[in-house]
Amino acid sequence: MIKKLLYPIFWIGLMSLSVYAQDQEPLEKKEYYFKAVGRNQSIQINNYGNEDVRFTWELNNKKLFQSDEEILEYIKAMPDEYPGEDLVRKVWRFGRDYRYHTVMLYISGWYLASPSVFFNSIGFGFCTDIAHLNYLLWVKLGFEARVWLMDLHVVSEVFNPRTQKWEMYDSDNEVYYLNRQGQVASVMELEADPSLVNDPVQRFVFPTDNPHGLPPDRAYYAHTYAYSDYLASIYANMPKRINSVAGIENFNLQPEDGFSLECHLPPGASIEMLTKIKTPLLSHPYQYDSPNFSIEHYANLAISYLEGWTGHLPVSPLVIHDIEGQGKIHIKGRYTEGTFEIGSDELHQQFRQFSILPGDSIVVEAEEKVRVIYLINPIVFFLDTHNQLIWREIIFNPARLD
Repeated sequence: MIKKLLYPIFWIGLMSLSVYAQDQEPLEKKEYYFKAVGRNQSIQINNYGNEDVRFTWELNNKKLFQSDEEILEYIKAMPDEYPGEDLVRKVWRFGRDYRYHTVMLYISGWYLASPSVFFNSIGFGFCTDIAHLNYLLWVKLGFEARVWLMDLHVVSEVFNPRTQKWEMYDSDNEVYYLNRQGQVASVMELEADPSLVNDPVQRFVFPTDNPHGLPPDRAYYAHTYAYSDYLASIYANMPKRINSVAGIENFNLQPEDGFSLECHLPPGASIEMLTKIKTPLLSHPYQYDSPNFSIEHYANLAISYLEGWTGHLPVSPLVIHDIEGQGKIHIKGRYTEGTFEIGSDELHQQFRQFSILPGDSIVVEAEEKVRVIYLINPIVFFLDTHNQLIWREIIFNPARLD
């Protein structure tokens, strides 16, 4: 009898667990509860068996989104924050809670065309990032929306059919403003009366905790700017124009049947996640040709393959941060096509320019051990004090003995 053996190991000095599957009995659903103390800890799952294991996972009731449509269903199912909360407001809340403010990953912003890539994999960026993502989510939900470009700030507006007016929601500053009639104000209303910003009709009380351990200027960004004279002056004085969004609307990253969420571990492979595995993460917020900013808060998910393994990487919604080891990688993608030596300057240049996109076809030939390192949203996927890990096997190919 051949066994499949899958070990999840929680590198927190607390426990090591194993699961067996024999004959045609799939692993199905397994749940583990564990504690974590402090930061910079990770989960590692190893396949010590002699069969492939394919599974999906979720942590603390959060899982990867397979598609933009799944994000829309999630937003629609969000409990009302108050009775009768508008769906347009839930989009603002989702954008507020699933990312944090810092510089954008890459100046071209191709990932803004895919909410499922941004919210699964990146989870940080400038005001322009979340303004365009809110726009896409509203439009996909059937609302009329637009993006306003101002010097030093970018925001999005949606036409609310219930109130029959334009409403501005700023997920970057975690705020919106009310007009004197108690309605959500538009950009033009804020331009006409900027005191709605720095002397607001109603204030949000921002949380004072910092569960993700963000740098203080990032954790308390909204505290600093949401009701500031600085932001009021932008609405009052800065030139404004409605941005064309045709570029992101017509740039489709998502496969027709959605992204693959499976983790494929061939024999000897392992997955490690929720810590910084590859440092640094250099972004290109201001220039195309060279990285000029180091991202402080991010997380990785890495899959390691043994020498001799050859196979397709799943069409994942996660952005590849780097690939380490020795071997070859064959890419057929939107911006990149060809065969590269793993570890070569030529391949590293592709990663530095973020020109290998989710949805690209990638085949790995591991001549020695190879590790594929992805980015995963650190605001969504992180270890808390008490944690629940669930995995579900999605494909089972039983070994047969004749």
